[in-house]
Amino acid sequence: MLAMLLKAHSNTLNQLHSAQQNPFYSVDYLMQARQQLILKLHAYDSEVLQVTLSVAQLLQAFRELNTGEVLASTLAEACLVTLLTSPKKLTHECVAQLNENDEKELPVKQLLVEKLAIYRGRTETAYAQTFDALKPIYFSQSAQHVELFKAFKQAAIELPTTKALFKTTNDFAELNLINSPLMSAYLLLLDQQRVNHVCNFASQALSREEALQVMLHTGMPKYVPLVVSLLSDVEDAEPLINGIKRCLGTELDNFVTYETQVQAQTDAQAIVDFQQQFNQHWPEHESYYVGKTLVYGYALNQPIDRVKQQGVDQQSWQVIAILNALKLDSKNYQESVH
Repeated sequence: MLAMLLKAHSNTLNQLHSAQQNPFYSVDYLMQARQQLILKLHAYDSEVLQVTLSVAQLLQAFRELNTGEVLASTLAEACLVTLLTSPKKLTHECVAQLNENDEKELPVKQLLVEKLAIYRGRTETAYAQTFDALKPIYFSQSAQHVELFKAFKQAAIELPTTKALFKTTNDFAELNLINSPLMSAYLLLLDQQRVNHVCNFASQALSREEALQVMLHTGMPKYVPLVVSLLSDVEDAEPLINGIKRCLGTELDNFVTYETQVQAQTDAQAIVDFQQQFNQHWPEHESYYVGKTLVYGYALNQPIDRVKQQGVDQQSWQVIAILNALKLDSKNYQESVH
C-alpha cells in the first residue's frame, strides 16, 4: 500500500505535509483531508485496503522505500495514511520498532511521530503521551539537547534565574529550535518579568529575525505591531507572518483580510498591504489585548475546549498539548513533595 500511495498520490501527500507546516490550516482540516484521501483509496483501490499488514510487513515495505529517492516528509505522510487505515495496535508497534539508532530511519520516524500527535485525543493521558512522543525528537540528539530538556522541565516547576533564562534561550537558538512548539511552551511558562528579560536578551544576542520570532512565541500581542512594522525589512517574512497568525489566530482577520494574510507569506506587495491594513485597524483594538497571552487567539487563563483545539494549526495544538502535559507533571511533582 505504501508503494501504491507514493506512486499514485505523491502530490496529495506533499500538499498534506505542507499544510501541516502552515498556520492557515487547522488540525481539523488535516484530519478531514487525510480521511478524504482514504475514502478515495476505498473507491479506487479497495482491494489494497482489505489487506491487513503485519508490523513486520509494514516495516519491510517502509525500509524498501526509504532509499533517499522519496522525501522523508512524503514517506512519513504515506506511512501515516497507511496506519490510519490499520488497527491502532499496529500504529503503536510500528512506531516502537522503528530503530531510533538508525540515522537513515530517524528523520521519517520523527516526522511520523509529529503527524500522529493530533490523533492521540484530548485527555490528560493523551497530552502526556504526545509530550513523551515528542521528547526524542527535540531532546535526545546530543548532550546539549538533554540539558535543554532539563531546563525546560524545571521551568514548569520553578521559575528560572536570569542566568538560566539566557542560557536556555541561547540553547534554543544554537539547536535551531527557536521556531518550534517547545520555544513557545517554554516562554508561556514564564512570568512577565522573565519574558521581558528573554526578549531583551534575544534582541542583543540573536539575529533580528530570531529575536522577532522569540517575541511572537511569547504569545503577547503587544509585540505584534513591532514585528509588523519590520516585515518589509527582513529577508524572509514568512516565519514572522506565521508567528503573527499563531499568536492572534482568527482574530488577525479583524486587522488584515484573510487573502492578504496568505499572500503576504510570499508576496512583497502583499506584505505592504498587510502592514497598511494592520496599522489602520490595530489602534481601535489595542486596549483589548493589553496584558493578554494568547495561543492562536485563545487566552491561556481560560480553558481551550476540544472544539476550539480542532480549529488551531498543528504547531499551536502541540503547544497546548505540551503545556497540559507539563501542568500534569508539575501537579504530580508537587503532590509527591508534599
